[in-house]
Amino acid sequence: MPFKVHPRLHLDIGWGDLWFGMAGRVNSSATSTGAIRRAFGDEYAIPALSVRSAFLALLRALDAAPGSEVLMSAVNIENMADIVRACGLVPVPVDIDLDTLAPTPDAVRARLTEKAVLYLHAHLYGSRNHVNPYAAICRARGVLLVEDCAQAYDGRAYLGSPHADASLFSFGPIKPATMLGGAVARIRDAALRARVEAEMATWPEQNNGAITRRARKLMALKALSGPFAYARVLGLMKLRKIDTDVAIGAAARGFKPGDLIAQISHRPSPRLLSVMVRRLTLHPRSSWRRANATRLRAALRPDVFTPGAHAIDHAFWLFPILVLNSTEVIAALRAEGFDATRGATSMRVIAGGHAPNARRMLEQVVYLPLSPGLRPHDIARMAAIVNRAAATERARAA
Repeated sequence: MPFKVHPRLHLDIGWGDLWFGMAGRVNSSATSTGAIRRAFGDEYAIPALSVRSAFLALLRALDAAPGSEVLMSAVNIENMADIVRACGLVPVPVDIDLDTLAPTPDAVRARLTEKAVLYLHAHLYGSRNHVNPYAAICRARGVLLVEDCAQAYDGRAYLGSPHADASLFSFGPIKPATMLGGAVARIRDAALRARVEAEMATWPEQNNGAITRRARKLMALKALSGPFAYARVLGLMKLRKIDTDVAIGAAARGFKPGDLIAQISHRPSPRLLSVMVRRLTLHPRSSWRRANATRLRAALRPDVFTPGAHAIDHAFWLFPILVLNSTEVIAALRAEGFDATRGATSMRVIAGGHAPNARRMLEQVVYLPLSPGLRPHDIARMAAIVNRAAATERARAA
C-alpha cells in the first residue's frame, strides 16, 4: 500500500461549515427560504430535501395520466427512474453523445411520442451544454423540459437556463459546494411552482438532528480523507477484506437502501436550510477543480478518450476516461497512490431502450481522482500511468 493515496472524492466543505451544521444558529424556514431565493436572484427557487424530492414533487404536480412517458438521459441516477415508475409513469432512456455527454437533439426528437410529458436533461459529471435546441423541440410537442444540474453546480456560476421550464440543483454530501444535503428547484411557471410547493407542504419536516448527525459523520470522513490518513484507511480495509467501492459508496450515500419514496418525501429541516443559506452566501467558486482538470487533460495522450471534451463548459465534478483495460488501469493507478475507480457514483444505464454509447460509457469508464491536494507533479505522474496503459492498449489492438 502506498504511503499516501489521493482519494477519489473530495468533501467540498470547510470545518467552519461543518461546525455550523452541528451547532450553528438556526433561522426559521421562512427566513431561510427567502434568503435562498435572493441567492438565486428570483422567486423561482424552491428549497427541497434533495433533487430526488424536488423531482418527485414535480412529477406529482404534473398529474400526468398513468403510462405517460418521461424521457431522460440514458446514463442517469437509477433512483430518478425509480421515482418515475413510482409515479405510474414510464422512463424512456435517450442515448448520449460521448463527446458532449448529452443526448443529441435528434435523438430526443426520435424518442418523443404522443405519450411524452417531460424530458429530463442531465448535465453529467459536471459537463454542461446548451439546452436551447431541446427547448424548441419540447415546446413544439407540449413537453416539459427539466434540466438536472445536480452534478454541474459550481458556486453560482450557472443557475439554470432561461429556456428550461425547471432547473434542479443538488448540494448532497459528495457534490461540489456541498451543503450537507438539500437542493433547489427553479420552476419558472408560477402555477406549476405553486402546485409543487403545495405537494411539498403535505410532507413531514426533516428532523434537525439528521443534519447534526450528518455533519458529525462528514467531519470524520473529512479527517480521514487526507492522502496520508486515507492510505491508512485503505490499508485497514484491505486487511479486513472490505470492498472499498462498496464501503466508500455507502459512506457517501445520501439515502439508505429501502423505501426511497418514504425517505425523500420530507421538507428540509430548518437546520439544513440555515446551512444552505450560509453556503450559498459564503461559498466561492472552486478554481482548483477546473485548474487540475485542465492540467490533467493537457497531459493525457490524444488517444485517451475523455467523455464530455466537446461540452460548452465543465465544472469537472468527476474526471472520467474510457479505456478497454479498466481493471489494469485502476490497479496501476492505485499502486502509485491514486484511488481511481469505476464505482464512484450511482450512475447506471437506464433500462428500456437501445443505448450503446451509454453502455460503452459505464463499461469502460475509469474515474480519475481530482482533489485540491494534487500538485502539478502528481497530475503529471497520474497522466503518465494512464498514457502507458493507453499505449499498451493500442499495441494490443495493432
